[in-house]
Amino acid sequence: LHLSLINPPPPFLAPEPYNLKYCPSTLPASVRPLSVDAETKVHPYLAAVHAQGTGRPLVQNDTGSIDAVTDEELRLLKASYYGLISELDDNVGRLIDSLKQVGEYDNTLIVFTSDHGEMMGDHWLRGKLGFYDGAYRIPLIMRDPRPVADGSRGSTVTAFTEHVDVAPTLLDYFALCIPRQCDGLSLRAFLENSTTPECWRSSVHFEHDFRFGVGKSLC
Repeated sequence: LHLSLINPPPPFLAPEPYNLKYCPSTLPASVRPLSVDAETKVHPYLAAVHAQGTGRPLVQNDTGSIDAVTDEELRLLKASYYGLISELDDNVGRLIDSLKQVGEYDNTLIVFTSDHGEMMGDHWLRGKLGFYDGAYRIPLIMRDPRPVADGSRGSTVTAFTEHVDVAPTLLDYFALCIPRQCDGLSLRAFLENSTTPECWRSSVHFEHDFRFGVGKSLC
């Protein structure tokens, strides 16, 4: 069973009652230097991104650039964004409740993850732009129902894991051959032994071509 929940990408419009779940004034301000110019000096990629502009609709019919959004407006967006996350959380809870009702919860390997994070004004960025944790440090929650995984239940893995590890992990659980073209590694040892496998990766590398064309969208 594969369940894909599309929220919370833009536009950040949470339905009732989630739109009132979080008070904007209690949420933290964005983490960013005093100016866009200061951020562009961190890395050439950021200079290229901001030279293109970071405008994209954050709410319906809003096409303004992120550097024109005030801290108060960003807190309002965060309140709606957090509301959408709570809606997603409740829907995942409905699925888990259904598994329990039909007696399949303890027969089901559960993998929960996301495609990317949301900068939400941090470093004067939005969406998944940049190379900061806000964009790329995403949830990966796994539940192995078997007793062999009881020792690791509730623990947090601090080693580097990636999306490319998900397919090899599932194939490993199903006792299927992992193709050579798979770049990832099985995460099964983390769940069964609560230990980091020997020779596990100590860093993560990625490439990004930021030779943006004139007028090319960054979406």
